[in-house]
Amino acid sequence: MTTFGPPDTPGWTLVGGRSYADAVPDLPPNVWELRWQSTGESIRVTDPIYGNQRSLSVVEIDTDEGVLRFAADEVSNGVFLFALPGVR
Repeated sequence: MTTFGPPDTPGWTLVGGRSYADAVPDLPPNVWELRWQSTGESIRVTDPIYGNQRSLSVVEIDTDEGVLRFAADEVSNGVFLFALPGVR
């Protein structure tokens, strides 16, 4: 596989693509209804379909359990790519 751009950001695990309103592993079921607050940071991941590098914005959401951090970006109309911190 040929990659374009810098390598993936260490410490993040790509969850994959999800259509709007679909469940996202390890995130609350209502993640789409919560306010996503940008941290101003971004990470790099390899697109699982095309193999090129993508930049995902790091965001935080407030939940009953505390603040959750993840990275996401809309990569196609209504399709989002997600990554979570840590190795899963």
